[in-house]
Amino acid sequence: MTGACTGGKMRSPTFWLGTAGFLIMSFGLMKEIKGSMIYGMLFVTLVSWIRGTSVTHFPNNRTGESRYEYFKRVVDFHTIKSTAGAISFSQFNRSNVWVALFTLLYIDVLATTGSLYTLAEIGGFVDEQGNIEGEYQAYMVDGGATAVGAPWESQQL
Repeated sequence: MTGACTGGKMRSPTFWLGTAGFLIMSFGLMKEIKGSMIYGMLFVTLVSWIRGTSVTHFPNNRTGESRYEYFKRVVDFHTIKSTAGAISFSQFNRSNVWVALFTLLYIDVLATTGSLYTLAEIGGFVDEQGNIEGEYQAYMVDGGATAVGAPWESQQL
């Protein structure tokens, strides 16, 4: 395994990149910089996108080329001509489509509600009536993330 700990010496470039990201996060949290966790993750992500380095996510081999081609398709901008009308609602009159949509909605609402209330209760953010401040915004963020993440998830299948 290349880049592993051999002879008691840490020589893996990806380990050191991860350590640098961790230090960025730690320093930011120590100085109470808002978004420091994101800054550390962004640093590691952007550095790993640079091709031709020992820490790249896209090495010069078959796997790296495949990852890079997929990455280019994800971040590429498409003209409206290639995306307009791509979704067809002609099959929405079938009952199994509505059952599937209802099931996914039901599961998403239950998962969100369970996670939200559990974490809010542990954190002490639930008032005497069982309400959480910012509950509406939390559900809106979850709905937006679900809508944005659904096309990505379907491409992974």
